[in-house]
Amino acid sequence: MLKMMVLLVVNFWIVVAQAATLQDLAETHFEKSEQGISISVYELKHQTHFFASSPTPLSVIADFQKLVQERTPTDPYFLLRRQLDVFLKYGMPELQAKFQQALSQPLPAISYLEEMLFELHQEKLKRPLFGSYSEFGAHILRDSNDTLVVIFVSNPKDAMVPTIRTTTELLESYLAKGFQYYTFVHNHPFNFDNPEDHGGTTIPSGNLNYGDVSAFIMYRNKYGLQNAWITNGFNTIRIPAADFEKY
Repeated sequence: MLKMMVLLVVNFWIVVAQAATLQDLAETHFEKSEQGISISVYELKHQTHFFASSPTPLSVIADFQKLVQERTPTDPYFLLRRQLDVFLKYGMPELQAKFQQALSQPLPAISYLEEMLFELHQEKLKRPLFGSYSEFGAHILRDSNDTLVVIFVSNPKDAMVPTIRTTTELLESYLAKGFQYYTFVHNHPFNFDNPEDHGGTTIPSGNLNYGDVSAFIMYRNKYGLQNAWITNGFNTIRIPAADFEKY
């Protein structure tokens, strides 16, 4: 039995390794470019492996990680402490509690789903991930039949994920069909043009009134968002909805 389970897992990763993009595993249900922002929707059968880290990163991720590691240590706790030191240096002690909260959390290696999202973001950007100070956002929904829906927003122009009416309408349409709003995933990019703060920190921006934190709270209160994930291409913070106000 154990041997059979090992073979099943190995065979799964062989299949996954052959899948170049999310589109290879999913059906595309919507694609649109709006104000320079790419919006797309994918449906696929959920696999528990999607939320686990893969033994061998996709080539896009491996290339990106190698280039980043040539320029900075990538331990997520080191990155958080370095950014906190910058903020304290410039007189923002009010951020200390927020950073201590993030530093107290597990920051696991990125999941295979997130690797596919990064790869999709690069495809939408039409340029390498490294050096691209840009963000994507992915609304991840699930239903009782284990269908996974990815509403993907790729912003090639800036390190933010704008709120677009089209995305909201898509989210509302799937929720009306009985889907649950499992998580919202977005990336925090590295910025090596900034000599002091290279970014890449797995911590939500803003507070109760603006930025990531306020957006997460709004999505939770209005649409039932259950979790929020922030990833830098190496590690991810996974924040349950009950903890949003802690940041």
